[in-house]
Amino acid sequence: MRKDSEHDNFPPRRTHLLPLPKCRRGFFFMRRAARRDANHAEIKGVFESLDCSVLDIASTPCGFDLVVGYKTQAMLVEVKDGEKPPSARKLTENEFSAHLNWRGPKAIVKNNDEALLVVKLLRARHFSVMEGDLADKLGA
Repeated sequence: MRKDSEHDNFPPRRTHLLPLPKCRRGFFFMRRAARRDANHAEIKGVFESLDCSVLDIASTPCGFDLVVGYKTQAMLVEVKDGEKPPSARKLTENEFSAHLNWRGPKAIVKNNDEALLVVKLLRARHFSVMEGDLADKLGA
């Protein structure tokens, strides 16, 4: 006879009810692990060293790599490798659509200097310059 445990009171998992995405031919597929840029960990470390809260969401299909917060301000950040040619730094379809649909503050960061500029913007609570290249807008 099975002994009751404290876990018997929890509802059963219903993961079999979640819809799985399909490819064109109707077969189910699982999402592959997202590739990270070579400087992803370095830029994440820069944000953390500047007293920012950092949530790494690169493995989710949301289209951004990091959520960076400072006090009451937060910004979505896409990390791109500044060492690669511009053609290799283009946004994927998913990233492009996420950037178009996100109405809050966002930035594309290619190096440590741009990460520092993002933190300065968070501290100043000034997001109006987020369109275009950060370095050009701030004269760095």
